[in-house]
Amino acid sequence: MDSTLPEIVEFYSLIQTMKKTGVALIPQTILNYSTKKLYQTEKENLLKNWYNSGLWYGKFLKAKFENPTESLKKFLLACFWEITEIEISKSGDEKISLKIIAPSQTQENTELLLKFIDGIMTSLNYKILREEFWRGIIIMDLEKRKEPLKIELEEM
Repeated sequence: MDSTLPEIVEFYSLIQTMKKTGVALIPQTILNYSTKKLYQTEKENLLKNWYNSGLWYGKFLKAKFENPTESLKKFLLACFWEITEIEISKSGDEKISLKIIAPSQTQENTELLLKFIDGIMTSLNYKILREEFWRGIIIMDLEKRKEPLKIELEEM
């Protein structure tokens, strides 16, 4: 095992947090099958639900952690096991670049993850300057909003 004791404790804490907030572990094949079927008939509703879920998790990260952007990276790596790489780079206090690599992720799941992250970053008061995605790759440039955005969380 290549993990230190503090990393193991932190991972355990993240898993407990995920459990308490309703995250479900689902075999990847079942998730891919279900997503593909729903994506064909309910794409807009599916994207909206992932975005709304991201809004909630963004509020959660903001309330629970001192540095929600750093916690975001750990949270995503703990929740989405197909992610192999996340790079979050800051440019001053206002701008963030986010790059995610998940080579085994489907096109549909990549777009859903993008919407989820979009929701999180909206809750953290960022606006998207640029976003690109391909199967398994997400690139986003974001900027801190000058004024807080009023967000209404919808029931899912």
